Amino acid sequence: MKQGALGRKLAALICGIILIGGLTLAAVQQIDWRGKAQPVSIGKPYVKLYDTSGKEVGSATLTREAGGVRLQLQVSGLTPGKHGFHIHEKAFVPFDFKTAGGHFNPEGKKHGRSNPEGQHLGDMPNLEVKQDGTAEADLLLERATLEKGSPNSLLGKSIIIHAQEDDYLTDPAGNAGDRIVGGNINME
Repeated sequence: MKQGALGRKLAALICGIILIGGLTLAAVQQIDWRGKAQPVSIGKPYVKLYDTSGKEVGSATLTREAGGVRLQLQVSGLTPGKHGFHIHEKAFVPFDFKTAGGHFNPEGKKHGRSNPEGQHLGDMPNLEVKQDGTAEADLLLERATLEKGSPNSLLGKSIIIHAQEDDYLTDPAGNAGDRIVGGNINME
């Protein structure tokens, strides 16, 4: 008889734990029942940056924000000065950065940050590399998303740093020279 009472108490305890866990999960999820379902990303893209020999030289994170995606990047081992810096249209085959294709341009725009016809979605300001070979960037990529399947999604694309400065004029690539650093944009 004591065993039956113990089993019922154990079952009640387990049910209580499950109920509390479910209530906690519901409180944390912040569910909005008013609108239609929206795609969500679990985690955020973390990009490891490599040079052409496969050595890791930096990283970047991408975070969804109102109006676009925030890109924060740190890199080392570069020559001082300005370097062209773009999102390219596909992930590259390690470590052949030419396989990344052209600049990410889902809207069919022209190259150049101040082009009157609009710029590629993948066009970014030149990266300013300090005398010690390091650089940081923190910028908002307007119109970009991290939603899988969206035409403007950065998932499955790549970040490429070029050997020279982007002139912001020459179409389609800005005359920025060889691709010297790259990282594929994937979810954590």
